[in-house]
Amino acid sequence: MTRAHWILAATAALGLTATGARAQERIEREVDAPKRSFEIGVGAGYTQGTGNTIVGERVSRLAGPGGEAQVDLGYRIDPRWLVGGYGSFGYFRTPDNAGPDVTVRGVTTGVQAQYHFMPMNRIDPWIGLGAGYRGIFSSGQDGPVTARHGIQLARLRVGVDYRANAALALGPVLGIDATYFTGRTEPGGSDLARITVDDRKVAPFFFAGFAGRFDVVNERVRGSERMVAAAF
Repeated sequence: MTRAHWILAATAALGLTATGARAQERIEREVDAPKRSFEIGVGAGYTQGTGNTIVGERVSRLAGPGGEAQVDLGYRIDPRWLVGGYGSFGYFRTPDNAGPDVTVRGVTTGVQAQYHFMPMNRIDPWIGLGAGYRGIFSSGQDGPVTARHGIQLARLRVGVDYRANAALALGPVLGIDATYFTGRTEPGGSDLARITVDDRKVAPFFFAGFAGRFDVVNERVRGSERMVAAAF
């Protein structure tokens, strides 16, 4: 083979290689992210408290594991930051020592802020921190209600959003909060019995579940496009 033939063969090989490289590339577009938008979040999952409400009164003897539904309402300042409020309602398993026909319920409400790490990606991890109120209420059938009241000193939530479309995101959520119990309402009375400072305890509550968020969008930040290598 002459030198000219070698040159032609090398040129053709280089051309095929370049064509193959271009064929292995694709355009990937980031998702649009909400901005200046009202956001509604709904979730549900497993919850359980530990520790003591007051000296000698363990949470496990007041309320067992349970299920909880949560609602978040917020304003998305920009793609990364959300501020707003939260609320929840849950049922706990009745401990064996509580007696027959006793129902244990719980509520929370408060304010929070969330930070989204990768809002322009379809998979977006986030973290939220809040504070508010927690109440635990136990009552027998047609009987008086015993209530424990506390302050959620810190409510931590971490999750991963998968953005199904421009307005809807879904994903798992894990959380923990520290509740500082401050008072209780005794059966048969409406007066709030204050717990003394020496008796007060901080009890952690855990949550694991699944949540979705829907954006009522006023404005969006458009995602950019980029060329990436295609996976084999």
